[in-house]
Amino acid sequence: MSKATNIQWCDSTVNPVMGCDGCPLYPSTTQLANEIGAKLAGQSGMPKEKEELRALLKKAFGGQPFSDVYHLREQIAEKVGAELAAGEESERIAGIIEKEISSALRCYAGLLHAQRGLNPLKPEKVPIKGYARRFEEVTLFPGRTADACTWPDLSGNKRLNQPWLDGFPRLIFVSNMGDVLSNGVPFEFVKEEIVDQANSAKGRAHVWLWLTKRPRRMAEFSKWLTGQGGSWPDNLVPMTSVIDRDMAVQVKHLKKIPAKVRGLSVEPLWEEVDIDLDGIDWVIAGGESESEDRPFDLAWARKLRDQCRSEGKAFFMKQFGSIAIDAGQTLPLKHRHGGDWDEWPEDLRIRELPQALHSLTIPRDGRKAVVIPAPSFSRKEVKEFQRLNEIVERGIAAFMEAGEALREIRDRELWKAGGYTSWDNYCLAVLAITRNHANRLIRAAKVGKLLSGVVPIGPTPALPPPRNESQLRPLLNLDDPKRQVEVWARAVEKAGGQPTARQVSEAVADSLSTGEGTEPEKIPPRERRLRIVARLRSAVANRNSWEEVEALVAELEELL
Repeated sequence: MSKATNIQWCDSTVNPVMGCDGCPLYPSTTQLANEIGAKLAGQSGMPKEKEELRALLKKAFGGQPFSDVYHLREQIAEKVGAELAAGEESERIAGIIEKEISSALRCYAGLLHAQRGLNPLKPEKVPIKGYARRFEEVTLFPGRTADACTWPDLSGNKRLNQPWLDGFPRLIFVSNMGDVLSNGVPFEFVKEEIVDQANSAKGRAHVWLWLTKRPRRMAEFSKWLTGQGGSWPDNLVPMTSVIDRDMAVQVKHLKKIPAKVRGLSVEPLWEEVDIDLDGIDWVIAGGESESEDRPFDLAWARKLRDQCRSEGKAFFMKQFGSIAIDAGQTLPLKHRHGGDWDEWPEDLRIRELPQALHSLTIPRDGRKAVVIPAPSFSRKEVKEFQRLNEIVERGIAAFMEAGEALREIRDRELWKAGGYTSWDNYCLAVLAITRNHANRLIRAAKVGKLLSGVVPIGPTPALPPPRNESQLRPLLNLDDPKRQVEVWARAVEKAGGQPTARQVSEAVADSLSTGEGTEPEKIPPRERRLRIVARLRSAVANRNSWEEVEALVAELEELL
């Protein structure tokens, strides 16, 4: 869950359930074997019949879940390649199979779980707290939605980076990291965690955008809820995903739900679709990110846009994806998700929300749900902003360059060439800081360079690089570069983008206090002391017993 998010059509996210039991973006191993068999059968070096290749793959998968098959894709591919050929030909076939398995994982949430959950190649790895062990192992996290209810009411507020949300209540995306309507999740849990919370005194200040890939089960839940004497909350917006023609047919189930507003997430769109929008109020469209073989034709988006205009529906163009086609030509997009609308044709720069969202909530503290018109700027003002922003961006990047330069001057003792008597003297005379401060800047620049060079895997978004030295300072308490990257990633996820120095510090403290599976005797003394300090701070903040504080002080004294 995250109070702030980079997802363009909402303010926040919450996940009462982590994981799901599969969809076209996260296939079962049976579906995976079928898809690869149908695609590759008859190609050079492959069996002519898809059934034969499918049988080989299922045998190599060994009944393991897709998350394990994804981790073991190299070994599985080698096994299949060895069954079909020898030498270089075997390696070539293995490379093709491995790529197909890798590209089958198109679900962002599934990929994050693969990175942070169990890994058969690293049996000692402890899954990160708050995630399902495997994406297929749907895990319930009661209480998260209740926590989200307490978030501040945003009715009437402007949004700094998302002006299209100005004035609306807080829009909370439910289930971006799983599907609450996965098989096996009890309806009683769904009611308690979503319906009851949306209906609560605090929850009624927000709009809850509940997205599922299982609209049939959502309709079944709605019917069950009515049978229990309950009713669908006005501020709970049922939504379903559409990525192809098969899923477009399932939209009919969403219309059975007695909701005030209903919406569709038509992304990642794989093909042109025909959708009956009767009873639908909002259409969000987008292409697929990080895909080499799933281009997004802008003609599909324009068709949806025109339909929304003619039927009075709100249309929201989220992103073009990695490969956007316009009139048969691939657009030269720099943004890796195709989300920068300055690169888009002007006729698709549309981000509308249903105005009915304003009337669904009960604002707190006498607030009024008001519509704030989007600001209008001249072309001259836009160009002036771009010029000034470039200066700001260069200044933000300068701290890492300065740290690198300081390291060179210190390590090569180049301060002598400048006529300074010592490193201390140089730091005080030129920078007006102590040598310790300069050394921290050097270390921070090194960590910043590390984080800026993290290469994303598959469809996972790249980590945003740090923007200032204060964000990096807490990470200096971690000696392991791998842990620095992991903690930065957690801080980014919690913040929904650029974390503040405080958020990074909290992530570091959490990492130090939990130990994350490291055996105590293998933890360096300095890090053990830092962990105890983090626990002390937590004990004081939570007003724990004096006996607990004294025990922590005694533990710290033993390490001094």
